[in-house]
Amino acid sequence: MVSRGPESAEVEAHTTEAPTSSSSSTVHDTEASTAQTLASSSSSTTSHLEDSTDTDWDTFNQTLPPWELKDMQCAFRDALMLERLGHGRRIRPKGPVLSIPSAAFIFSQVAYAPARDQDTSGLAMAFLKRYAGPLPEQRWQRWVRLHENIAHVQFHVRYMSTERAPAAWPLEQTQTSGFSLGRSEFTSSESKGPPLIEKRASVVMNTSLGGDDALRYRVLTLADSGALLAEALHDEELWRESTLSIGTVAKGITIFQLFLYQIIKEVSASWTAVLTHSRWDTYDLPREWIEDVRTDMSSLITDCSTTLNGVMGDDDTLVKTNWDVLTNYLNTVAEMIRAHFGAY
Repeated sequence: MVSRGPESAEVEAHTTEAPTSSSSSTVHDTEASTAQTLASSSSSTTSHLEDSTDTDWDTFNQTLPPWELKDMQCAFRDALMLERLGHGRRIRPKGPVLSIPSAAFIFSQVAYAPARDQDTSGLAMAFLKRYAGPLPEQRWQRWVRLHENIAHVQFHVRYMSTERAPAAWPLEQTQTSGFSLGRSEFTSSESKGPPLIEKRASVVMNTSLGGDDALRYRVLTLADSGALLAEALHDEELWRESTLSIGTVAKGITIFQLFLYQIIKEVSASWTAVLTHSRWDTYDLPREWIEDVRTDMSSLITDCSTTLNGVMGDDDTLVKTNWDVLTNYLNTVAEMIRAHFGAY
């Protein structure tokens, strides 16, 4: 986290022009104090979004805070689309730093008000830390939480790209407040070709479990990819393409699975572009990243099955079938990558 100190409340707007100079990021805050800062900021700047009543779900899409558009490109859909039962937003940073107010807004949407407590705040911090900055060395396994009838689910991927997205631009000396996104780049050993770049995507959903009368959900995706930002959030054609089925009691969980389908699709397209690059074999690429995604997906499925055991009713088999579809799709992508690299 790049910071001028906890007393600094003003955050400079970041432009969409590519920076020309760079600086290393520094960390001044502990995770606990950072969470406290974000919780305080989210409370003061987005209190109209954070009622402790049911209106918390309904007001999610009513106001975009003016500061939100300074360093984030948003795609927002109120849906079929989401059948007036839920809301979805995708966010793509416009530069290599996620400002404190933007991070606070994201934190407020992840740490959902009906169960705002230390555990929920910890999950919100974990969500931010796995998108912004170096990935923690310890592998994350806490994908799902159930509080009363509200399920929290999140997932994260990183993958290779030929595109230098704004999240991977160098830091400017003036960018001194916020979360440095810290994307890696890989250069060729034999040529002066452009570097290949790390991209990330993180998705989180808070959803009630029940029939249509009780269902409420909201889903948020942080993505480096402009292509992913432009994808439809939820429509009939996408359901047909994915071959996933939408649930009733666990409708929110199945919509989360649809979002995962789109992320795997993006990972596949991006890795394909990398591996058809004319000189891809001269780059020391992190071939283990796709295996990390497979491991994490397996962990997510196990956590979901254990945590939500007995609460999805007749949708239990449907959700399991959807997981099988996603697993097979991801395995196909992984095998494509392995075929290029050779067995490893």
